[in-house]
Amino acid sequence: APAVTYVLGPAPNAYGWNNTPVSVLFNGTDTLSGVVECSSQTVSSEGNEQLVAGWCRDLAGNVGYSTATLNIDLTQPVVSAAQVPVPNTYGWNNGTVEVSFSGTDALSGIVNCEPAKLISVEGASQAVSGYCADYAGLSSTAALTLNIDKTAPSITISSPAAGQTFIATRGVIPVL
Repeated sequence: APAVTYVLGPAPNAYGWNNTPVSVLFNGTDTLSGVVECSSQTVSSEGNEQLVAGWCRDLAGNVGYSTATLNIDLTQPVVSAAQVPVPNTYGWNNGTVEVSFSGTDALSGIVNCEPAKLISVEGASQAVSGYCADYAGLSSTAALTLNIDKTAPSITISSPAAGQTFIATRGVIPVL
């Protein structure tokens, strides 16, 4: 029977995963009669350790077999963003906020997420985004919006005039 090998197109990444359909081309060698035909197949279904059997036949009618193992992940990971501390009931923070990113991937798993970001700039509606990637090379992003105000409000007293005393129900308050 012919000796059978295979070629994957495209080849898997460094982690052994593909994120597109894969063509499996079986090739055979036969030193006596020669190879007349070999099978091929394209796999587009997701899965871990999918076995794909193929064959080659020589001119004498002998058949050799080989099996390819495929890991295909076509689905992007799910990513979420979280902030610490959480905003107050009005949606504001009064200090630096740390935004972190986490992800899940049911098939190939998460290989990395963008590091947490410290946001210290004051402002309303600040969009902060980050990503996570899976072992198949797919990535997704998540974002959230921050409102940061570190400046305490200023108070201006227009009456009574400076230097006068105001008598309140709870005691005497000097006005400076």
